[in-house]
Amino acid sequence: ADELAPVIDVVISAFPNVTVTQPLSGSTVIHGSTITVTVDATDDNWLEYLELFGNGDYLGSEWGGNPAPYLFPVVVPGEVVSLTLSAVAYDGDGNVMASAPVVLNAVPDPLTTVTGRVLDPNGQPVAGASVIATGDRAAATALDGRFTITDVPTILGNVGVLARAPQDGLVLNAR
Repeated sequence: ADELAPVIDVVISAFPNVTVTQPLSGSTVIHGSTITVTVDATDDNWLEYLELFGNGDYLGSEWGGNPAPYLFPVVVPGEVVSLTLSAVAYDGDGNVMASAPVVLNAVPDPLTTVTGRVLDPNGQPVAGASVIATGDRAAATALDGRFTITDVPTILGNVGVLARAPQDGLVLNAR
C-alpha cells in the first residue's frame, strides 16, 4: 500500500537590513547638542520596530510601519570622548539584525566670544550698559560702548545679545 507522506512548506524569511546612515562614522559632535540620527531599514516581509542605542544604552525606538528613513533626536552626553551608535531592527518573523556601529568623536562645546558696541539712537556710545548673550553670559559696556563676552555656548543655535541701559529716566533695550 502506498502511503502519502505529509508535505511541509518551509518559508525562509530574510533578516532585516539596518544601517545608521547619519551622522557618518568619524564625525565630531558637541557635548549637550542634539543631533539627528538617521536609520535606514528594510525587510523582505515586514519590519516590526527598530531600536537605537548609544554606547550600549537604549535611546529610543520607532515603529517599523512608518516609512524609512527613521529619525531619532539624540542629545550627546557630556564627559564622553566618543559616542557609538547602533540600531537593531526586528521583523515580524522574529528575525533580529544589528547595524554596524557608527563611532562619533564627542568634544566639549568650544564656546565663543561675542564682541560689539552699544550706541544710543544718536550714534553715541553707551557706557555701563548691561549686555546679556545667549547662555546667560553677561558683560557691561566700557566708556566707548564696547563689550566682550567670553565663553558663550555655541550649541544653543544662533548667538543673540540683549543690551539694557538706563538713559534719561528710561531703560533702553536693544537686540
